[in-house]
Amino acid sequence: MTLYNTAWKDSGLPVSTSSNEAAKLYDAVLRQYLSWSDCDALGGLEKSCKSLLEADPSFVLGRTLVLGLEVIGTGRSTRLDKEFANQLDELYADSLKSSITLREKLHARAIKQFADGLLTESCETWECILNEHPTDLLALKFVQDGYFYLGDKVGIRDSVGRVLPKWKSDTPGYSYLKGMWAFGLEECGDYDSAEKAAKEALDARRYDGWATHAMAHCFEMNGRYEEGIKFMSNTVQDWSSCNFLACHNFWHTALYHIEKKDYEGAVDIFDKEIGPRGSSGAMLDVVDSCSLLYRFQLEGLELGSRWDPVYEYCRPHVDDHILSFNDVHICMAIIGKGDEDGLAKYRESIAEYIKSAVGDNRELTAKYGLPICEALAAFNSKDYQTAVDKLYPIHDQIYRIGGSHAQRDVFDQMLIHSCLKSADANQNKLAKELIIRRNTLKSGSTFPERLACQFKMMHLD
Repeated sequence: MTLYNTAWKDSGLPVSTSSNEAAKLYDAVLRQYLSWSDCDALGGLEKSCKSLLEADPSFVLGRTLVLGLEVIGTGRSTRLDKEFANQLDELYADSLKSSITLREKLHARAIKQFADGLLTESCETWECILNEHPTDLLALKFVQDGYFYLGDKVGIRDSVGRVLPKWKSDTPGYSYLKGMWAFGLEECGDYDSAEKAAKEALDARRYDGWATHAMAHCFEMNGRYEEGIKFMSNTVQDWSSCNFLACHNFWHTALYHIEKKDYEGAVDIFDKEIGPRGSSGAMLDVVDSCSLLYRFQLEGLELGSRWDPVYEYCRPHVDDHILSFNDVHICMAIIGKGDEDGLAKYRESIAEYIKSAVGDNRELTAKYGLPICEALAAFNSKDYQTAVDKLYPIHDQIYRIGGSHAQRDVFDQMLIHSCLKSADANQNKLAKELIIRRNTLKSGSTFPERLACQFKMMHLD
């Protein structure tokens, strides 16, 4: 029988549990987190987490992993869910009084910091772990997610770059490291190196949905839409089993179809894959549904009742305010549904959150999240001048709400649409400058052509 306790100790990452089963399940849960997929043999991630807690209820690092997945998923608010808040408080208190390793104590601290809205401090804590334990994949994955939520592309890249030289190619999990490295390189604009790293990851593990995701970004940012469609189609059997990321990879594929002006193909992907997967309740799936439908609206497509289920996915989270990135997408759904009363209450909820909360997200919501929501509301009311007034002053800082370049591009598009539709001649002129700026960042995009068709303008490029 494999002694997982011993294996973890031999790897330099001892886990403080006397239960070999708990150590084994910790490994299994971490592996499913890294691969974005369920292990069918263990009944999937949810069952694996439950089994892990049952195998050793006092295993602090095991509890940290399970609760940490909930925290990082950003779908459960400690402000509103007192049971969840108490579980995290108990975990942190137990970590302080337990005779466990410093590494495990720091993991518990980081998750508590993130849950309390101290995103920057949590990333600093995970970096402290990595300074001493560069092969700790849990710290590495958590800190990458943390930087992603902060919109810190350099942090995403360098969190891996700092530890990569300390790994060996035969270290367990090395291919996952390459996939994470690829995404950081892509977000920093080094597309050639990103693609090389993603291909290395996929050569080692073809089912790595995150490495596939990094490739998808490279195709998107380089305007290689035909190649992107072909790649995603040819590998769909590999990455569609990554239940927690498949929706997002389908979302990327739909963007290629939009760029090809193949709206039927994009809508078909929404109807068959993205819309139904939004029912998972996972915030990434919900956000993807909101984002794609809003892009369809900007393209002038009729959506029928497609907003209805997406609105229902969002309703349980209207008062969460865990991430301003989530908030602005929920705002899209409320507007898409046409719920004017709900929109007014939502803006009040955000304003109240700003008054009472603390931490990074509170500041980001006040500076960026609320103005974006106000711009969305103004755009919906055809008050395009106000939409520009709200959005333009912060457009170079919107990365601060988190997400990727590809995800945040929807706000650039909305700003340009607002400028073109505005009654202000100066804002009309601003549209051309913004289009030129966008073209320098996203070569090969058909966006100017699509605008020309919509606005009957022939010289937008």
